[in-house]
Amino acid sequence: MKKTILVALFAFCICGVVSHYLALSGLPKLIMAQAIERIESNGAKFHQWVASPKITPKLRSIVRPSPDLSYSVCLFDISTRPITLSVPRSSGYGSLSVFQADTENVFVGSLDGDGTLEVTVSLEGQTDTLQENAVTLNSAIGIALVRRIATSQEAYDRSVELTSTSSCAPVL
Repeated sequence: MKKTILVALFAFCICGVVSHYLALSGLPKLIMAQAIERIESNGAKFHQWVASPKITPKLRSIVRPSPDLSYSVCLFDISTRPITLSVPRSSGYGSLSVFQADTENVFVGSLDGDGTLEVTVSLEGQTDTLQENAVTLNSAIGIALVRRIATSQEAYDRSVELTSTSSCAPVL
């Protein structure tokens, strides 16, 4: 009887550990796949920056978006070659984040100032990772996200204009 209880308890613990591992490793990938699907359903294409509409209480395409920020996204696939993200800087708060397929945020760069922020995103072995702003991912599919301060319609319009001059293109 004791041996049966111990075996059952051991089996229960093993099932718990395996379930916990599967949830932690699989759930983030599922969340990212759903996010990419949702972004694509709104008209986004891979390797192309898309600005989201101005955030209002009625428009909530992401969880708890800030109405004081504008958002632009670029879906990317680096399975065949790396990409270069090129995003103009401007005055005021702005950031570029890169997320890999398991939702891990692997890069954050400031967009405050002059010039352009350029980031090379690749899989291991695709490019020289010693260069400045080189990011190596463990997944081929990801999302680049730009957030900019947009407390007025004018600031939002300026952000959309900057998105149109950004690029998210495969390295030739």
